[in-house]
Amino acid sequence: MGGSEASKVSVTSWDSTKGGPDKSTEDGRAYIRVVGGHASFAHSDVSYLGFWSGNTGGLSLTGTDAVGSFSEEQPTPAQTPEADGGARLLPEAELQNLSQESAQDYSVVTAGIENLRVGNNAFGLFVTNARDVVIKDTIIYGSLVDGLVLHRFVSNATITGTSSSGNAVDGFSIGRSTETISFENIQARENGRNGLSMDGRPLADGPNAVGTAVDGYGANQVSGGSFEKNARYGIEVVGGAGLTIRNNWLARNEVGIVATDGATDVTIANNTLLDQNRQAVAVREAGSRAEVTGNTITGGDTGIYVRDAGAVVKENTLSNISNHGITLLGDVQETSVEGNYVAGNGSTAIWAEASAGALLGENDILAWVPAYTVERVVKSVFQPLTFIWFLLGALLLVTAAARGKNAERVLRSPYADHVPLTSLSRGVVPYDDVRQLQ
Repeated sequence: MGGSEASKVSVTSWDSTKGGPDKSTEDGRAYIRVVGGHASFAHSDVSYLGFWSGNTGGLSLTGTDAVGSFSEEQPTPAQTPEADGGARLLPEAELQNLSQESAQDYSVVTAGIENLRVGNNAFGLFVTNARDVVIKDTIIYGSLVDGLVLHRFVSNATITGTSSSGNAVDGFSIGRSTETISFENIQARENGRNGLSMDGRPLADGPNAVGTAVDGYGANQVSGGSFEKNARYGIEVVGGAGLTIRNNWLARNEVGIVATDGATDVTIANNTLLDQNRQAVAVREAGSRAEVTGNTITGGDTGIYVRDAGAVVKENTLSNISNHGITLLGDVQETSVEGNYVAGNGSTAIWAEASAGALLGENDILAWVPAYTVERVVKSVFQPLTFIWFLLGALLLVTAAARGKNAERVLRSPYADHVPLTSLSRGVVPYDDVRQLQ
C-alpha cells in the first residue's frame, strides 16, 4: 500500500452514524492484518484502527507457523525405546531435527515500511513471527496501548528515524524471543510508561509441558535516539544479553536507563542524560551486569544507582546532582567505581555505606558541595571536641545561674570595706597649729 509525497493513501475506520472515524472499540473496529508474505507501506496514513490486542490491534504483520517435525503416526515401542518410569523417547535422529528448528522458521513475514503515519490505533504497529523488517521515517502517536510492538519471534529488524509519542503505555516495545533489533535515531516522547521497553527473558524458566524454549534473547542495540518526558523510564532492559545503549539523549523521565532482572553484558555508553526525576542510570536486581562508561549526566536526584547487581562505572561526568552522585546498595561484589567526575550539592558524592563487595578507585569529587541538611548539621556539631566544649559552656551557665539565685538583690560598692582614714577620725592636725594653740 503506497502513495507519494504529494498524494498519500489514507485508511481509517468509519462510523456511519457519526460520519467520521470510529473512535469506539466497544463493538469492534476495522483493522489491517498482513498474514505471511511481504508487506510494503509507503507514504500512507493509517488511523483509528483496531479494537483488541495483537492481530486485531490496528495494523498487524503476523507470520504463519512452519510445518513441524512431529509425525502424525503414533509411535511404536520399536521406534521409541522406553525410558525409566515407562516414558517414551523420540528417536535420536528426530531429536536432532527438532534441535535444528529455530524461531526464525516460524517467522515468514517480512516488511518494508517508510513514511508511514499511524495515529490513534489500539496498537500502533504490531509485528510478530517476522524477520528482515525495515521501518524508517515513520510517525506513531496516540495509541490506546503501545506504539510499535515487536512481539514474538522477530529478528533482524531495523527501525530508523521513527518517532512514537503520546501512547498510553510504551512508545516502543520488544517482547520476549525477539533479538538482533537495531534502533537508530528514534524518538519516544510523553508516553504513559516507557519510551522503549526491551524484554530479553526466556519464554520459560525451565522444563515445561509444551516445550517452550528456555534460552534468553538479546543482541539488540539503541543508538542516536531521543527519549523525553516519558512517565516511567526512558529505556528499560529486562533480562537478555548483549545489549548496547549508546549515544542517546534522555531528558526529564522518571528514570533514564534501567537494566534489571538478570540483564547481562549490557553496555550503557556515551549517553547524555538531563534532569531525570530519580536516577539517570540504574542497574539492579541479582544477575544484572552492565558497563556504564563515558556518560554525561546533569541534574536529578541520583546520577548512577547500583543495587544487588554488578556494574563497571567509569569515566562518567556527573554534575548538578542533588542527593547522591553514585549510589551502591546491597550485594555489589562485581562492581567497580573509578575515574568518574562527580559534582553537585547533595548528601554524599559516592554513597556505599549500605553495600558490600564494591571496588572504589580514584574519583574526582572535589567539586562536590555537601548539602547542609539537619542530619549533617547534627553530625558536625556533635564531634568529640565540640561536645566537650559544649559541656564546659553548659557547666559555666549552670554555675552562674546557681550563684545568681543566692546573690543580693541590692547593689553595693565593691570597696565598701576599704574607706579612707579621714572618715574614721577628725584627720591629721598640722604641727604649726598645735604650737599656736600652746
